[in-house]
Amino acid sequence: MRQTLQIISLALAIVLGSGCVATHQTNRDRIAEKSAPYEMFAFQRSYPDTVFDWRGWRKMLQSVKTQAAAQARISTDCTSNSALWTEQGPGNVAGRCNTIAVHPNDENTLLAGFSTGGIFKSTDGGVNWHPVFDEQVDLSIGDITYDPSNPDIVYAGTGDPNVPSIAYNGNGIYKSSDGGETWNYLALADKGIISKITVHPTNPMHLVVASMGNPYIRDAERGIFVSKDGGTTWVKTLYVSNQAGASDLVMAPSSPNIMYASFWDRIRNNQESILSGPSAKVFKSDDGGISWIQLSNGLPTGRLGRTGLAVS
Repeated sequence: MRQTLQIISLALAIVLGSGCVATHQTNRDRIAEKSAPYEMFAFQRSYPDTVFDWRGWRKMLQSVKTQAAAQARISTDCTSNSALWTEQGPGNVAGRCNTIAVHPNDENTLLAGFSTGGIFKSTDGGVNWHPVFDEQVDLSIGDITYDPSNPDIVYAGTGDPNVPSIAYNGNGIYKSSDGGETWNYLALADKGIISKITVHPTNPMHLVVASMGNPYIRDAERGIFVSKDGGTTWVKTLYVSNQAGASDLVMAPSSPNIMYASFWDRIRNNQESILSGPSAKVFKSDDGGISWIQLSNGLPTGRLGRTGLAVS
């Protein structure tokens, strides 16, 4: 009897499964299906507005942090939360690691930045890690860069430069003066996602930053920005369009004044998702990011997507 029921169940499963595939497979939007759970985070909360209120989001997060800190100071009975926690798994789940920075003089010291998990530090070659950015409101990290002339100085750019279905906007650049243990806000809060930070190897005051901008809106607050005073003041030296940001930035090791930058048309909000466009170009600078020329000889043209850069 049991065998008969199993055969009947299997037959029904095949019939129902076959009917479902035949009817719906061609109409399925797999990208939409995968993205749907994440849209609960921002898009539904911003409806009917196009732009997610990131300023309000940060203000509320900061308020919660402040209230929690105040409560901890006045609390006289913390026994209920005093027990140590141990990880129970699962151990095969990971977030997206956007960037890893290695100490210039100590290969066992590393900093890793995550799409929404902040920054972790290791001093034993990656065997053990501890969080060093949890005190900040924005935990989305795009890039981490050591100052090659003084590795105690480290810069971190916030925001997720991959700009997935849910865009994690950034809050500018942070600076550490103790090798990444503690961080303070530096600049460029309104420039959205910081995709790359470079520090001149012999002139630490010369910083060049690539910004994707705020992926929710079209504006001019995106492109390449240069500081000659260690991040106190900034000048925008390359701007392509109001929907294209600087997705990558590299410096030639043998000649740090030679730099390359690539741009990417990317807008993601309640109304549209732009993944490519006419502004996805590659540019070169011979003066440390002050002036730029577009490269075209041999590169593809037309409507293009995201480009990655590397210097041999």
